[in-house]
Amino acid sequence: MATKRGSPKATRLVAKVTAKGQTTIPKKVREALRVRTGDLLLWEIQPGGKASVRRVQPLDLDYLHALEMTLSEWAGPADEEAYRDL
Repeated sequence: MATKRGSPKATRLVAKVTAKGQTTIPKKVREALRVRTGDLLLWEIQPGGKASVRRVQPLDLDYLHALEMTLSEWAGPADEEAYRDL
């Protein structure tokens, strides 16, 4: 089914966020993304307060880039000096 704009109609599901910021991924979403226990999810924050999520493989380039961004605490001048000769 298409909307007036011609795009396919999306399935919309609601999930509640706990006090710890956790949520349960609805079954239909898990099935659509083929998410299993232990899988990794990549969240992409978009302009306008929107986000998308997808299942990633450990060698997925977007996942590796997101992981790299979490390692910035070890990317300072002192670290460059310490590891220069390795």
